[in-house]
Amino acid sequence: LVYGVDAAITFDPSKVHVVGIARNTSAFPNNDYELQNVFDNTGGTAVISVITGIISPPTINSATTIATFTFQAVGPGDISISFDEDRTIAIASGEGSSNVITASTPAQVVISGTTYNSDDFADLAAHWLSTGSGLAADVNADSAVNARDLGVMMSFWED
Repeated sequence: LVYGVDAAITFDPSKVHVVGIARNTSAFPNNDYELQNVFDNTGGTAVISVITGIISPPTINSATTIATFTFQAVGPGDISISFDEDRTIAIASGEGSSNVITASTPAQVVISGTTYNSDDFADLAAHWLSTGSGLAADVNADSAVNARDLGVMMSFWED
């Protein structure tokens, strides 16, 4: 029985920014117990903290996704996204204050040098505030054409 989880990551803020953190509602179904969901795109950190109900905490017996961190590219290059080992913990019944996380795997991301030009901007303007999947102007793939897409385009602008 898992009573609480803190998942904290570090990243290079000159390459990516966090645009959202979504708790895995299958593993932790109660919205009332999400204590923290914050990110600092200047310092390159993000954390989600979940504490479960003492009466009926979830049973987790295998590798489980705790949360999904969504990023937006702000610069090209290689980047590592790592767990902050001092702040990423899970506490379970019968384990006292011991961290029950046995492994965490950092991610290596390569942000390609995709460039955008006036044709891409025209497509963005034509679909401004459109929503849905598969929109060409939705360059950050969040199912909405908005200022976030414009920001990505401006970061990778080429005449």
